[in-house]
Amino acid sequence: MGDAVEQVGLAADGTEDASARCRSTARVGRSAQAQRRAFAGGSTPPPARNGSALTIVSVVALTLLGMSMAVHAREAPADDASERCRNADEALVRVSACTQVLTGTRDKSKIGQAYNRRGHANAALENYEAAARDFAEVARLNPTVGGYQDNRAKALRLAGRLVEALDAADTAVRLAPGHAFVLRGRAMVHEEMGRLDLAVLDISRGMEIDPRDPGLPAERGRLYAKMIRDEDAIQNFTAALELDPTRTDPLRDRGLAYIRMGRTDAALADLAAYAADHPDDAQVAEVLSVHKQASAPGGRSPLITDTAETGGLP
Repeated sequence: MGDAVEQVGLAADGTEDASARCRSTARVGRSAQAQRRAFAGGSTPPPARNGSALTIVSVVALTLLGMSMAVHAREAPADDASERCRNADEALVRVSACTQVLTGTRDKSKIGQAYNRRGHANAALENYEAAARDFAEVARLNPTVGGYQDNRAKALRLAGRLVEALDAADTAVRLAPGHAFVLRGRAMVHEEMGRLDLAVLDISRGMEIDPRDPGLPAERGRLYAKMIRDEDAIQNFTAALELDPTRTDPLRDRGLAYIRMGRTDAALADLAAYAADHPDDAQVAEVLSVHKQASAPGGRSPLITDTAETGGLP
């Protein structure tokens, strides 16, 4: 019975009821108009009973495509900034790009990387105050990593904030006690503060940790030279050259130490070898020029001097 009524409508005798048919047609027309109005207003029309699954899939696919395009449009500039922050050749470009990354992400790892890279870029620009602030942020995000405190200590030292630099260097040594580089960093702060004996102590501890690093005896030799302990300085410069014969800086420093000790031939050999790779070093070039003039007939070499009076080179 219900099916008979749901169809167009039948009279009691089984013939079609015209009025019922009109009413049904009107309902269908109104329904179609309602669907068209709803769609025109921006809402999604109700799916047809036939093929409804296909209609739903199509709507969902279009929605996801739109979302994907919007996300890609937002992420493209951020990805470009990340690339420039990481690989740009110019320090100013890296600073700008890393700043853009910092303002556009909440990812902790990306924030830390951006601060670290911007810190190094600021240091390259000799903006040491800004570099120290950046490294402080990296250290705050990574409180157990000594290397970030070492970077901060270096920036603070170059900015002339020695007390804060020493505090950061102490923290770096505490966090990474088995690494020579943090001891070298603290030694440089001690040197800047005039505490050469403490600087030598830190470098010596670093040499015990990493005896194959030629930079450490070269650094200790330089400190001994400042302390007018030339024999100790020469021994350390020689050790550095034995570890790495390609290094040239110990040749220069050892040659100058030889001059102070009056060992002219050894000094000239070292300085000539150094000058071959560094012809723009004005001090070494002057020493070699003076010796050449003094070697002329009737000349006198001024390289052997009383270091107590001259304090070093003539």
